[in-house]
Amino acid sequence: MNSNRHYVVRALGAWVLTVAAAMSTDASAACAQTNLAGTWYATGVTGNSNTNGFEDYIRCKIVLNSAGTVVTSGSSCIGRDSVGRYTVPVTGGRVRASAACAVSGSLTFGGVGLHTIEFGQMDRGAHNIYTVALYRNANPDFLTVLTVVKQ
Repeated sequence: MNSNRHYVVRALGAWVLTVAAAMSTDASAACAQTNLAGTWYATGVTGNSNTNGFEDYIRCKIVLNSAGTVVTSGSSCIGRDSVGRYTVPVTGGRVRASAACAVSGSLTFGGVGLHTIEFGQMDRGAHNIYTVALYRNANPDFLTVLTVVKQ
């Protein structure tokens, strides 16, 4: 698998965390773990922070249950790099949401491995769009930034 595909996988992880943050409906309400349940769509870029090589973009669909665990049968990513379009399965992961709406956790992508959500924050207001950042555990120079929307 080409190194650019590793970026896509990280982007997906960030998306999942962002989705978890989008569930609260009251602008002043605390977030809850159950807010994560549902289908999330993420779009973003991924690349190597050492080479400024953010040449991949990715779109992911991630399904989370009420505990924040990835439902693998409905979750996957499609990316594009200089070679063309490719698919990356989401093979596991768990996302957590705190009462203060901080999002944490990790996602695992087939062929790429574990990715940790480094920054994630849910919106307590509209809960429509979120931004997250994550890194690949095996090579933290590979970063992904995603915008996530819940459907």
